[in-house]
Amino acid sequence: LDKLLELVDSAAPKVKIVILDSCRDNPLTRQLTRGAGTRGLARIDLDASSAKGTLIAFSTAPGSVAQDGSGRNSPFTTALLAHMETPGLDIRQMFGQVRADVDQSTQGSQTPWVNEAIIGSFAMSGKMETPQPVKAIGATALAPVDQSTQGSADIAPAATTGGDAQTGSAPQQNAALDFAVPDRTIPASVAPSFPCNGRLNPTENAICQDGSLATLDQTLSSAYGMINSALPKDLQAKLKANQTAWRAQRDECGGDAACIGVSYRQRLAFLKSLVDKAAGTPSVSPSFPCGGRLNPSERAICQSDTLARLDLALDNVFKARFRSLQKADQVALSANQTAWRTNRDRCGATASCIEAAYRQRLNYFQSQQ
Repeated sequence: LDKLLELVDSAAPKVKIVILDSCRDNPLTRQLTRGAGTRGLARIDLDASSAKGTLIAFSTAPGSVAQDGSGRNSPFTTALLAHMETPGLDIRQMFGQVRADVDQSTQGSQTPWVNEAIIGSFAMSGKMETPQPVKAIGATALAPVDQSTQGSADIAPAATTGGDAQTGSAPQQNAALDFAVPDRTIPASVAPSFPCNGRLNPTENAICQDGSLATLDQTLSSAYGMINSALPKDLQAKLKANQTAWRAQRDECGGDAACIGVSYRQRLAFLKSLVDKAAGTPSVSPSFPCGGRLNPSERAICQSDTLARLDLALDNVFKARFRSLQKADQVALSANQTAWRTNRDRCGATASCIEAAYRQRLNYFQSQQ
């Protein structure tokens, strides 16, 4: 890795990105010396003299082993492919979503790791855009969480989740759960939910100096307090731990206001999803992650138990057929599946059209047996 970075440094790029999808496991460890440390690769830190502008991403944490998965790609690569081409998504937020997907798909046993010293914002695809405000949800979705659904409620991974900005305390402003953020410039005199005196990190300092960010922080604090107060104690503990993880990811933005704003809006979007779930939104997840930027067909699938189950059924059939083929035939089948997905997406958000596309595809696979 040192030699590779030295080679890249010779081109003097502004940003250097290294992505290592490695199992981080040394099969010789037990043979060389007993007790020679933990499994997996050791932690790799950036050299302070050349760290500026560099990001190194690992498929799992130091001392841990990554999973290969059961499909064509590992859980890490699958998540990376799902998010790296999202236009205008800051790379820190992108890897945060990758981390969330991998955490969910591996049931918490694998956590991607990032060491970075990128200055400012950077997107893998497209240009960095001004984040759009989260739209307000209707009053019917603001009812208290139904206690009958809380026992099976799921707190999602940190990168796509929501919570109070600092302490997880009760809402400070109003009793109504409100996800709306004014689409205008807010005076810098607006204070966030936390005190702006004492020792602040760069992100907190930026929030204290920016009225719009302070308003986002207040909105998030209020929404979190309302949801947290309606949860049983075991889920409150999960949400609190999740909030702590999100706050650490938010602080990776440093003083970058655009990055901070995106982080808050994604967090608010998750809070909205918690309320929607309690109100009876579908509980079945399709084969692909329902976070990040989705097209209309994907959103419709994520919002329908029937379509999500059809997607899972097709995914299982496809993987079984794929594993039974020779390599050349696997390539052809993958291309054919991609073409079908493109045709499916022409349905837009029309559920009946999407369902028909899935059933026709399943019939096609059955006819090939």
